Amino acid sequence: MTLMSIVASYLQWININNYPVLLEEISQSDFLVSNKTFKVGATMKTDDGALVYAAYTGLIILAPDVLARIMGGEDVPLAEYYFYTNPMFQTAAENYAWLNPTIAVGRGKVVPGGVEYRVWTVSDPA
Repeated sequence: MTLMSIVASYLQWININNYPVLLEEISQSDFLVSNKTFKVGATMKTDDGALVYAAYTGLIILAPDVLARIMGGEDVPLAEYYFYTNPMFQTAAENYAWLNPTIAVGRGKVVPGGVEYRVWTVSDPA
C-alpha cells in the first residue's frame, strides 16, 4: 500500500468548524498529480442520510523516514509533516446547503486505515 492510497482511500469523518460530520463513503476517485500533490473526489453520506460530494486537491510533504514510520503504522505527530487540502462541497440536501458556497481549508492526518480531516471554513471578516 502506498501513502497516496492511504491518503485518499478512507474518509470516515470530517470536522467542519468543530462540528463533526460522520460520513459513509459512497464513491471516490483519486489520483496522484505529482509526488506531493493529489486530487480526490468523493460522494459521501452523512449520518442523517444526506449525500455530499467533496472535491479537493491537497499537498503532502514528508521526509522519507516519516513516510516509513507512517507506513509502519506509527502515529506520527502532525508537526513532523505537512498535509493540507482545499475541499469544495456540493449537495442538494437543505441541511447542508451552506456547504455549497463555502471555501474551506483542511488539515489531514494519517491514521490507522486511512486519514482524518479537520476542515475550517474561510470567511470574510469585513
